[in-house]
Amino acid sequence: MKGKSELTIALYDHLIREMAQLGEVQVRPTKSAIALSTKVRFGHIHRLGKNFVDLVLYFDEAHNDNLCFYRIANVPGSTQHNHYFRMMEPEDVNEEVRSYIAQAMAASERQ
Repeated sequence: MKGKSELTIALYDHLIREMAQLGEVQVRPTKSAIALSTKVRFGHIHRLGKNFVDLVLYFDEAHNDNLCFYRIANVPGSTQHNHYFRMMEPEDVNEEVRSYIAQAMAASERQ
């Protein structure tokens, strides 16, 4: 978090608290991201910008009918689809986003 704005840190803290309300989450920094897992990884913090946090959730299918993801990308050679969500204010974590986070966490628990 060194060098990140107060807003970005507050957004990150809010996002982690929201996830913790849905279940136990392990947060582990890697070289290029912050991994999020239950039994296995269900997503990662992709980017901590000046005024936003980008979250990526992993699913086995594309959830194209949504209002929260700005990008969905298939991981080549797999069935994994990465769903990209940008949080610019705490209210961006709404019921739809919570639902997708809960689905990703539940899928991680089943593996």
